[in-house]
Amino acid sequence: MKKVLFGAISMLLIDSDNAFGNSKDANVHAKLNLISEEKFDLTSKIAAQGNAAIQFERAYAHYNGKDANGKDVKKDFKKAFKLFSEAAELGNVAALLELGYMYHRGEGVAKDPKKASELYSKAFERYSKAAEQGDAVALFKLGSMYFYGKGVPGSHIKAIELYSKAAELGNTDAMCSLGTIHFDNFVLEKALKWLLMAAEKGNISAMNKLGFIFYDAGGPKNYGHAFKWYLKAAELGNLDAMFKVGIMHDRGEGVKKDCKKAIEWFSKAATQGHVDSQLELGDKYYDGECVAKNLKKAIELYSKAAELGNDKARIRLERLP
Repeated sequence: MKKVLFGAISMLLIDSDNAFGNSKDANVHAKLNLISEEKFDLTSKIAAQGNAAIQFERAYAHYNGKDANGKDVKKDFKKAFKLFSEAAELGNVAALLELGYMYHRGEGVAKDPKKASELYSKAFERYSKAAEQGDAVALFKLGSMYFYGKGVPGSHIKAIELYSKAAELGNTDAMCSLGTIHFDNFVLEKALKWLLMAAEKGNISAMNKLGFIFYDAGGPKNYGHAFKWYLKAAELGNLDAMFKVGIMHDRGEGVKKDCKKAIEWFSKAATQGHVDSQLELGDKYYDGECVAKNLKKAIELYSKAAELGNDKARIRLERLP
């Protein structure tokens, strides 16, 4: 996203500089000035959209306690509300929806059903207009509003209808949602169809869901398939997947047992703020398993995890001499 944003800005500025450098005529300068201002306005809009997306992601991380890559973040509803508000002011429609939900539940702000309803209506109106033009993201977002009953009466039937339209237009989040719905309703064949379709198009959530289905779901296990999808997600930077790959290396599930590779994956995720990896790695250093015993390092890792609210890490620290 940043590369696209900065690339677009750079191209606009380069075009403007070249135009001014090559012109000698005052009238041409005046015309180019107008063009340059128009380009600057466009650049500002692109930058605002980029900032809105960044603020939204930060807000969502503080609301959920985990960012899009799986990094654990301390939950802070007030901070989330502030960041969602900033994103909404910059034109992020999804932020309106989340603000409505926070007003509805009284999270990070005083409960206000009227305000919640206003925000839901704004989001619904904007998504509906975009969806009418065939916008896949808007169709997906509307589907989620119906699925979770945010601002509209909850309807899984309507949600599936909208998710299906978005999926047909190539939206992988919609594919993943359809797969999840079918899985939750024990329709495994359809679940795998949609999840595989999304995963093969690069959707990390679908990769992790496939890993979960083949590893943890309670049905017939296929560690080889689970490892394959967790590894793909891990290689794309997802910290939850890195942790799973570490666990599977450590236990020899779906891959040859290799505690050193497990340590590598745990370390990679722990360094980026993944609590479960910090805890697991802390245990390795405390026990001296596959690494030299290092109480100082274990305490450091437990402390980082405890700061992010992990009770297991806090208990381990309390039990240390």
